[in-house]
Amino acid sequence: MNDVKRLIEKGIEGRRLEFKRELPANEKIAKTVIAFSNGAGGNLIIGIEDKTRNIRGIAEDEVIKTEEKIANIIYDSCYPSIIPEITIYTIDDKYIINVKVYPGSHLPYYLKAKGRDKGTCIRIGSTNRLADRETITRLDRKRMNISFDAEIIYDGDIELNLSEFKQIYEEKTGKNIDRKQLLNLELIKTERDTQYPTNAGILLQNKEERSKYFKYAQINCARFKGTNMDFMLDQYTADEPIFRQPEAVMNFIMRNIAKSSKVGLVYRENRWEYPLTAIREAVINAVIHRDYSITGSDIKVAIFDNRLEITSPGSLPAAFDIMDIYNNSSEIRNKILAPIFKELTLIEQWGNGMKKIRREMTEYPDMKLIIREISDNVQMQFIINEQGESTSAQSGIQSGIQSGIQSGIQSEKELLSAKLKILNKRKKDIIILLADKGLSSSEITIMLKLKNRSSIYNHHLKPLMKLGIIEWVNKENKQSRLQKYQLTELGWDLVKEIEKENE
Repeated sequence: MNDVKRLIEKGIEGRRLEFKRELPANEKIAKTVIAFSNGAGGNLIIGIEDKTRNIRGIAEDEVIKTEEKIANIIYDSCYPSIIPEITIYTIDDKYIINVKVYPGSHLPYYLKAKGRDKGTCIRIGSTNRLADRETITRLDRKRMNISFDAEIIYDGDIELNLSEFKQIYEEKTGKNIDRKQLLNLELIKTERDTQYPTNAGILLQNKEERSKYFKYAQINCARFKGTNMDFMLDQYTADEPIFRQPEAVMNFIMRNIAKSSKVGLVYRENRWEYPLTAIREAVINAVIHRDYSITGSDIKVAIFDNRLEITSPGSLPAAFDIMDIYNNSSEIRNKILAPIFKELTLIEQWGNGMKKIRREMTEYPDMKLIIREISDNVQMQFIINEQGESTSAQSGIQSGIQSGIQSGIQSEKELLSAKLKILNKRKKDIIILLADKGLSSSEITIMLKLKNRSSIYNHHLKPLMKLGIIEWVNKENKQSRLQKYQLTELGWDLVKEIEKENE
């Protein structure tokens, strides 16, 4: 009971929590349960208003029927079988039902009626989303406990160009990189008497060879004037071998942030504007723990007048709760690369990175740290207190993760509300259509039973792109005749708000 009360009091819907005032349609329940099972698990609480967290409750003569209906929907609609804990609670003399779903081990889970390819659902923020083929492959890999960097590249050149890696590895470890050592490190593997490179081996190569397979295994850095991206002052792309990228990025950051000469209880002489040790750990974490299987996306470092952002492709591991990310646990996504980075002394010990970040943040009480998931990305924001107020070190910690997330969520809710108010019905219809899959302008025109394709682009698609709600699928060839549109992370957040309006 206490756990459920805490969830209600916390009141923040996300990848592990969803409120429903009343029992939703069968498929909506199934999608939520499937998405929780394919991810970090979660709680679906029925009888609670999601916006206000007011306890509306379920009628006493309906509560048992509702519990049975939920169990039947999950059994009939989900595959493989999902067995949640369905519990009835009484709070303030009102009945609510909590459907607790655990992370599944038989991934991927999907809607029976739609099949594996079209019915697999995942949780992005507080929204359920149909998984694409790339995501389903990642779920398969997770079920088999195989990391992406350990997979073989069958058409790769076995003669890896590792000259820079060999040099630094031999300097740091005193070990020579010969064919035997490449096998020991699993940078190459033998299968049926033939040797092939792994993804890790390809990723550690020099730029030219690596970019043939991993064009986006790089870090794009930018310094902007003001607090938005309208005017860029400086930019740099770190496309060196990935083990050199953190150092290159730190050089870019240091040339674009200031040093403070103020002396006193809060500042020390020549203190950097941002906590460099914490920033360095965040950059290294981004490189080591990013999901390299996500194509078309790189790590981004953006510096504004009031904040520094580091965004890395790949959601948090299922075992992690973003509200408890400061603990010392560590889940390794890239099981070949991570031990190598440790040998190169880029990592001191597992789970120590967030501890170091927390420790240094106490020396910056005028700054808060927000960590959030945005679509398939994890973003860390180091935000300077706009009022420049000095607080105690302890309150500096408190304004970090927990209250930082609260502030981030509040600002995101305000942004969603503002965007929602300026959308007409047609634009909302397009957003809901794109929640199923990427579509071309012709497909959207047909599905909405319209006649003029150019009109839908000028009056609806183009404005939605300017608002940052949709984007091109093929960003490299924008004029492609096969071009399609997809939702951005903001678009996915809006899907749920629109669905609420339609309920």
